[in-house]
Amino acid sequence: MAQGNFSNGFNSALNRPGLAGLLYGFHLILAVIITVPIYLTIGSTTSITGFSSELAQQFDIALWMDIMEDAAPTFQAMQFQLLWIVPLFLLWKVAASVGIIHTLNSEGMRGFWQGVGEHTGRAVLLALVFLVPLIVLVIGVAILIFVLGLLFSGEVGLFWIYAVLLPTILICGFATLDLMHDYARMELVIRRKPVMESMMTGISWPFRHGGSVAIYVGWFVIAGLALALPTVIDIRPGGFWGVFLLQQVFLFVRAGITVGWFGSEISYYHSVVSTELPLIAADEGNTGLALDATV
Repeated sequence: MAQGNFSNGFNSALNRPGLAGLLYGFHLILAVIITVPIYLTIGSTTSITGFSSELAQQFDIALWMDIMEDAAPTFQAMQFQLLWIVPLFLLWKVAASVGIIHTLNSEGMRGFWQGVGEHTGRAVLLALVFLVPLIVLVIGVAILIFVLGLLFSGEVGLFWIYAVLLPTILICGFATLDLMHDYARMELVIRRKPVMESMMTGISWPFRHGGSVAIYVGWFVIAGLALALPTVIDIRPGGFWGVFLLQQVFLFVRAGITVGWFGSEISYYHSVVSTELPLIAADEGNTGLALDATV
């Protein structure tokens, strides 16, 4: 089943380059909105020190630390940018996800922006509700690491705790919550269930349907490779514009991966729901018979 869902996901990405282009375009706009204030702040921070040319030629951590010490008030202004940058980015991620689900579920018959308009409000509430298990995860991991740090205080033990165990637990935990959130959003958009009911279904989904885990891991690996590939390829010989254009290609590919990822999950979701519908109908029919008998 998973192989067929992967194929459907790849077809979703190949058949809807316009959707990938829309995601790429808005990611580019957000990148400009986010980076320009940060760039201006860093530029003003380094220019007043007289060492900006040295930093442009080669990054020097010792020189950078001296600059931060001398120009700390100016650099601290960049932190206030996060007060509106982070909420803006998260809001776009929520709106884009329900827009993609809405479009792919209707096979392009209904538009991306229609889905954004219909479902973003409830999707924001769903995302806020998912903060509860996220906070529980972070607190649980913090307690676990604290206890393990007391039990294994040696240099080797601390290395395995903080360099191996902690990142592994966090990555697996965040990925699991992200998987749950995906299927909760499908319940919210496709079957139009209430927020809390969608959340409970999403949380139970990977435990009831192991195929969803295989699909998520497969696309997670693909997305990770696409993210790491630009760091492996030496793109400097292409000059500034060559580097810029190649970066845009990678960003467009990553947008296509997002579409394919959701396409595979939606395909799997429909295959599971279609097999469960007769059971649900039978249960509802038995309940109705029991009620009639009682009357």
